Formats: sequence, structure tokens, C-alpha cells
Amino acid sequence: NDRFTGAPTLGYGVSGSGRDISLGWFLEPAAENAPDLRFGLKLTRRESTTQPPEHGIAIEIGARW
Repeated sequence: NDRFTGAPTLGYGVSGSGRDISLGWFLEPAAENAPDLRFGLKLTRRESTTQPPEHGIAIEIGARW
């Protein structure tokens, strides 16, 4: 019902010492006169050549006024 717009995100980075992979989803209000508010979720995996893989979850809530 035109309340929120969702956008998927995908990230991939490689360096000499490993690689990073991220996957996320963000929601923003769709109406033009809605408050500037954003909700997000991001999952990450960091693989190193010398360490075991690391996993992370991030939650983002942002507002501007």
C-alpha cells in the first residue's frame, strides 16, 4: 500500500589477506511527505587466509530531521 520501499544490497570485496561478503535489506518510507526514516539489516562473512571465518549481523535505524 505504498508505505515502504525495500532494496536489497550485496557486497563483495577481495584483498591479499582474504575476502568479505555482505547481504542486506533496507526499508524506507515511500510517501514524499513521510519522515526521513530508514531501517536495515545486514549479514556479513569475513574469510581470512590465516583465521577462521567471522560472521556478523548489523541492524540499522536512521532518522533525519
